[in-house]
Amino acid sequence: MSNEVMENVKFNVAVNGEKSMALMEELEGLGGPSFEFIKMPSGGGLVFEVPGIDAENPDMEKEITGVIVDHHPINAYWIEKYAGGNEKPDCQSMDGKQGIGADGCIHDCASCVQNQFGSDGSGKSCKNMHRIYLLRSGEMLPMILTVPPTSLKGVKDYIQNIFIKRGLRPIEALTKISLKKDTNNDGIAYSKATFSLQDTLDGDSAAMVKEYAEGLKKVSRQELLQMKEIIERDKTYYQEAYEDNELVFALSDGTPIEAHLCSKWFRKWQKVNNTRLDLPHIKFHGLRHSSATYKLRLSNGNIKAVQADTGHASAKMVTDTYGHSEIEEQYKLTQAFQSLFYSKTENSSNSLCSELSLYLDEDGSTDLEDAQLIQMLKNAFKKNPHLQKEVLDEMLSLNDTV
Repeated sequence: MSNEVMENVKFNVAVNGEKSMALMEELEGLGGPSFEFIKMPSGGGLVFEVPGIDAENPDMEKEITGVIVDHHPINAYWIEKYAGGNEKPDCQSMDGKQGIGADGCIHDCASCVQNQFGSDGSGKSCKNMHRIYLLRSGEMLPMILTVPPTSLKGVKDYIQNIFIKRGLRPIEALTKISLKKDTNNDGIAYSKATFSLQDTLDGDSAAMVKEYAEGLKKVSRQELLQMKEIIERDKTYYQEAYEDNELVFALSDGTPIEAHLCSKWFRKWQKVNNTRLDLPHIKFHGLRHSSATYKLRLSNGNIKAVQADTGHASAKMVTDTYGHSEIEEQYKLTQAFQSLFYSKTENSSNSLCSELSLYLDEDGSTDLEDAQLIQMLKNAFKKNPHLQKEVLDEMLSLNDTV
């Protein structure tokens, strides 16, 4: 867009800087705000997936427009070749300068061998990307668009030629992001993000967006910056006595945090808070079990996704360790027993029904282990071979309605 036709437009900032920080304070201790992600298509697609009111059905949009309130490079490296799933990187950087490995060590991105051209054929093993926080008019929180390596040049050219050369900043203008189809040297199609300037903001809008953006950066980058400040402070205090193991999480003198210390700190916390918060006593490692259990439930039993997030060596390890936690599935099983056997008159059904009723609560749930339930089923099947098909049909019908 040329300077002659460009307008100074108003932009509706739903939350100013002061209110933004107040909202962040309300979320303190809850993990901070959760930003939604705009998904880039694959295979040369020309529409973005934009989160909407229905989380299961995102809006499909050919272009997105808003103010870039923050942007920064990010890097991610997977030891196993990344296949585009939910696998957590083995090393990741939130500033493109220092990466944090799964082992807790800090790596210098500029000198890292995985971040050099040629480490993955003609390219890099480490994926260099760019994170854009795009605030749309009237919305309280920005959405995140992660720009892939194939679109990095477009981001750089846009920032340099449109803003830096004009003495502007991205927070002073409306940016439109579109898609175009391109192909790599092997003829494989991919989607490339393109950027264009829509309008500049009027003075009042620009001032409000600036205030908002300054508050946002304290949140979007605060964790890594805080850790850096703590490490530098400790190095200054201990000087030669500081043991620099290049760890992000360490004791104040730089030495690694041993497992028994985590358990000790957690027991101390429980002693102070369990009674006040009416919490059960658990071991420190129980937090990991709880986390994996809830992730299984929230992902509808997606074993592979949970395995990638928890870092288990195999999906089998997840099922072996947390299979007992699938309470909903066991509840379906007992419901099937109850609805089937209470409605049947066969001796074998009545026998099993009577035995099972001893272990059922009023809501149909049971404390029986899966192995006990299965053994009861086997005994009933021996007495009535037709029962097996009836149980299967009943369970399938329940599964279709749940």
